[in-house]
Amino acid sequence: MTKRVYHYFFDYTNGQQKWLNEMAAKGWRLVHCGQLAYDFESCAPGKYEYAVEFVAHKSYAVSKDYKAFLESMGYKTFYKNIKVGIFIGSVHWRPWGEGTGQITTAPGSYQKELIIVEKGVDDKPFELHTDLTDLLMTHSKARTAYLWAAGGMLAITAVLLFCAILLKSIYAALGAAVSALLGSLWLIPAIRISKTIRGLKAEAETNEYMAASARSRTIKIIALAMIPILAIAIAYGALCLSGASPHSYSARNMAQMSWGNHWNAKYEYLNGRKQRRVSLTEGTYIFVIEITTSSGELGLSITGLDDTEYFKRANIQTSAFEVTVDIANKDKLTLQIDASEHCGSYNVTWQKAS
Repeated sequence: MTKRVYHYFFDYTNGQQKWLNEMAAKGWRLVHCGQLAYDFESCAPGKYEYAVEFVAHKSYAVSKDYKAFLESMGYKTFYKNIKVGIFIGSVHWRPWGEGTGQITTAPGSYQKELIIVEKGVDDKPFELHTDLTDLLMTHSKARTAYLWAAGGMLAITAVLLFCAILLKSIYAALGAAVSALLGSLWLIPAIRISKTIRGLKAEAETNEYMAASARSRTIKIIALAMIPILAIAIAYGALCLSGASPHSYSARNMAQMSWGNHWNAKYEYLNGRKQRRVSLTEGTYIFVIEITTSSGELGLSITGLDDTEYFKRANIQTSAFEVTVDIANKDKLTLQIDASEHCGSYNVTWQKAS
């Protein structure tokens, strides 16, 4: 049995993700999606779960590599749009983009701002990112997109409101009301995601390894100014929102994933420090490490909360090996990559020895 549902989400990520998971819980699996249409087929209730990731800041080449990377890990993926319309042959500027990701074309990366990821339900958490710097980056870019959408509509509201007052036009007043409503519908998820960002920053500030990495890099500040309109009867005020995301590394054309007992990435360039924290219970664990080095240097270390050094190696060349880690008591380990202009990839997985 199949069915088609038409839906648009002003909350691109969290709202859409929640709805898809509710559909899956009712026994509907996503098989195709268009600008507004979602095609589902019947399945066992609760058999699948979904995540929605914002990738509009990436270049088309990087987002395609990332999508292929997710599929190579066994996930099913779908591109999804955040705007509706006919855009063939158009070129757009994305102020929140990175590098070539600031310019998007149709056909190309336009209308492919999101990636919907499907996973079969198992006993493992569904987390595409667990690294705090990656989470801060992704959420900050999504928030900026919401603010630009809201700011554009609220700026139109200001113009229409001025025309309504000057020309005493009921049509301009109605247009101002509609555009103000649309702007607020994008502003609401921006406010919600700002709360998430504040929580991540608080966690980063209380996390020793994140604080240390923030000190080792210049803090990158993303500033965005916008003028929100509160209501038709009110003029307008100014709202400036900005956020700082501590970055411990810089990368180019990176496709990465961090979930469960997997931590891996492939890139053209990586410089600096990347870390992941994992909580493990007492026992013996086998870490399988695969490193590809085309140029530059890469080191890897595994340490415990009390600075216990379980493993450390610098300048790892292309190789695959295993590391045995014996944990006497429950511990939270820090997996750390130290890269110096490295080109290649790393893949770290672990499991408890039977």
